[in-house]
Amino acid sequence: MNAVFQHGGNGRIALRYAAAPRPAIAADTVLIRVELAALECVDIHQMVTLPAPVPSAIPGCQAAGTVEATGSAVTRFAVGDRVVGHHPGGAFAEFFAVPEATVWHLPEGIDPAFAAAVPHAFASAHATLFGKNGVTPGQTVLINGVTSATGLIVLQLAARAGARVSGIATNTSHRSDLGDFGLSRLIDKWDEDVIAACLDATQGHGFDIIVDTGLDADYATLSRLVVNGGRYASFHASDHQATRFDLLPIAPAAPMDDPSIHGLIDEALLRVARGELQIPVEYEFALCEADEAWSFMMRGGVYGRVVMRP
Repeated sequence: MNAVFQHGGNGRIALRYAAAPRPAIAADTVLIRVELAALECVDIHQMVTLPAPVPSAIPGCQAAGTVEATGSAVTRFAVGDRVVGHHPGGAFAEFFAVPEATVWHLPEGIDPAFAAAVPHAFASAHATLFGKNGVTPGQTVLINGVTSATGLIVLQLAARAGARVSGIATNTSHRSDLGDFGLSRLIDKWDEDVIAACLDATQGHGFDIIVDTGLDADYATLSRLVVNGGRYASFHASDHQATRFDLLPIAPAAPMDDPSIHGLIDEALLRVARGELQIPVEYEFALCEADEAWSFMMRGGVYGRVVMRP
């Protein structure tokens, strides 16, 4: 089979397309023939924050496709089932070996590109909004990187919960779509005074919840806008300290193989299949173009998800 390997040199992360052995499967493993793999925020964070790249590692944590084979202890899946799987590594390949506990059936009619983007982003967005002191109607929410896949899911969930949502973006060309998703105020990171615009959006009060997504997180600026007793969520939460508000990681409320998370993602996939939750896919690359896909993501301003097809 063919797969993508992470490697680097001169301080640059790069992805290389090459031949690889077909993964072996354990008793509890589902082998997925990949149709579409999603380039996730968590993949980016893992690759750029590891102390050094591992030349033999196949990155990627999420992909949708068809069950090719199952281990002897697998009971919920059979060859030919359409599924999406999540596992730390191995998704950027023709075949993806995933424990049964982190595989989900695809509902009828769902676009596999959308399905490939659901599990981790939805679980993280849901925990961020509805975990400790969950969002309530009338609260104010700010999303930095609102056009990212996680940002778009947070936007839709928060708006449906009755929150008033503002968003910061480097790409404002989808203003109308964001409004349809429930965004009250879009702030252009490059062309506006962000602090002034945020204060204007909240009549000077600040935000009850700030969700700071992506690699361009801006804790030093945005943490000043959290109200006393509010929440600030970031992939980089562990890098900071807070005293007057809760500082939380953007992450699922439990491990991805937890039964409660499994049920939550089953529900999310159904909502996507019914069109109740939108996960735009901006661009589809071939797997052999993985390095181009990586560069596309790293330039910032992506609207939704980038996927790759073997």
